[in-house]
Amino acid sequence: MKIIEFKCPHCGADLTVEEGRSTLFCQYCGGKLVLDEFDKKTVRIINDAELEKVKAEKELTIAKIEYRIKRNKTIQKIGAALLIVSAVLFGIAIVSGEKIMEGPFTLFGLYSTIAGFIMIIPRDPTKEDDSDKNGD
Repeated sequence: MKIIEFKCPHCGADLTVEEGRSTLFCQYCGGKLVLDEFDKKTVRIINDAELEKVKAEKELTIAKIEYRIKRNKTIQKIGAALLIVSAVLFGIAIVSGEKIMEGPFTLFGLYSTIAGFIMIIPRDPTKEDDSDKNGD
C-alpha cells in the first residue's frame, strides 16, 4: 500500500494515510477530513457541528412554515365565521327595518364583513409577518 503524506488543514500537523482511504480524523486536533477521489493531495474539511447547525436551521424553518400554514387556516376559518355572522346581522337588520348604516346590526355587520374578508386573504407561509416577531 502506498502512504500519502499531507498537512492537516485544521492544525497544520503532518499526517499520513494509506492509499484507498477517503475519510480520516486528525490524530492531533480531531478534525474530520475527506480526501478527494481524484487527487489524494486535496483535502476537504468536514465540520460536523456546522452541518448539524444547518440541518437544525432547516428543520426550524420547516417547523415555522408548518406553524404558519396551521395558523393561517385557523385565521381563515375565523374570517369565514365572521362573514357568516355579518350575513346574519344584515339579515336581522333588514327584518327589523333598521335603516342602513344607522343601527347597531348594520354597523357591526359591516365591520365583521370587512374583518372577515381581511382574514380570509391567503398569506404566504414562507414569509415572516408581524406575529412572528411578537412571538405569537
